[in-house]
Amino acid sequence: MERGKQDGSIRQDLRTTTYSMYAMSSTMGIMVTITNAESVSRRITLPFEFRSLQREHLESLARSLRDGANAEQRDGQETAGRQWL
Repeated sequence: MERGKQDGSIRQDLRTTTYSMYAMSSTMGIMVTITNAESVSRRITLPFEFRSLQREHLESLARSLRDGANAEQRDGQETAGRQWL
């Protein structure tokens, strides 16, 4: 994250440790949900594709990290060796 803040690809206002813990714990929650899809689906009354949850989560994390001023120019482009979602 610090490298991304320096190169402008990640928002400057994010607290690195706090956001990293948020990203890790929310990702773990998504993975537990996917792993237990059968049990979770018994409690959900609507049809749901669990694999789409992982993609949506990763896209949401990527959007929340981006510096809004430069997001449009990065979408779909290679930036410092990373492919943006």
